[in-house]
Amino acid sequence: MSKKLSKFRMVLLLMLGAMLFSSCAGSDVEEQLEPTVEGDSFPTGTFFRQIGAGYTEFEFFDDGTYTWGFPKGSPVVEGEYDVDGQTLTFLSETALLETFPEDCGTIQGSYTWAFEDNVLLFEVDTDDCEERAEEHDGKEYVLNEE
Repeated sequence: MSKKLSKFRMVLLLMLGAMLFSSCAGSDVEEQLEPTVEGDSFPTGTFFRQIGAGYTEFEFFDDGTYTWGFPKGSPVVEGEYDVDGQTLTFLSETALLETFPEDCGTIQGSYTWAFEDNVLLFEVDTDDCEERAEEHDGKEYVLNEE
């Protein structure tokens, strides 16, 4: 077996292990979080999600707008959202960087949210914007308390 093929297999095994670990960790978070009590307000502020060695940043503002991107950089997308009880609906989204041209435009997406112990979790109800659904469904975002 060549060294090149052996390295490829090692990288593939590491990637599969990381995917398995992250999917198991996500399941535990979903089981730990219970829906917030009806009437609780949606938390605004800056939230982070670890991706490999980096992070993404979600910032929700009181005026119903949000940005998403990477910390210490320009936001990648901005948009508007609405909250009705435990349902958050992304109303619109606009890409802000040429290097990240995809956005969901006016495709709306509805998510059930839960917030406990400074962790915000979304579960997709309906979202025809596949990129957004893949990025947020079942993922945990931790509130930045600074």
